Amino acid sequence: MNRIGIVLAVLVGLTLGGCTNNFERNYQGEIYAPIEHAFALTEAPSHARLIGTSLFVSEGAERQAEALRAAQNIGAHYVVWDRQYIGSSTRIDHIAVQTEFHERWDERRGDRITYRRTEYVPVLRTQHWHEYYAEFYRSSD
Repeated sequence: MNRIGIVLAVLVGLTLGGCTNNFERNYQGEIYAPIEHAFALTEAPSHARLIGTSLFVSEGAERQAEALRAAQNIGAHYVVWDRQYIGSSTRIDHIAVQTEFHERWDERRGDRITYRRTEYVPVLRTQHWHEYYAEFYRSSD
């Protein structure tokens, strides 16, 4: 494998293997050493200080587990997060469908030739969008 191939393989591996979730990717604030346990709360804790926030829009189904993982990775003891539905969008995608399979004998080549016809069928895809917001807190202790 040449050097460019090796560099590309490493970059793809880092990109896919070390993927951060959207809470981490959009985090703005202070970063501390990772911690082992973080807790999700429904309101800001009075005994902790705000160290950062994360705000993003996604069609994905972000879960509490992602928010907690982000909190652990940035060294936050607590995370308060929520999401709000902001709308949907519909677009037309196309999927490839192979049709009309048939064969005929080719005298010149002395074997069968298979004909396939690929058609692209339109399919409606609806995406549901949510705005996510998270606040990350660290204990004052």
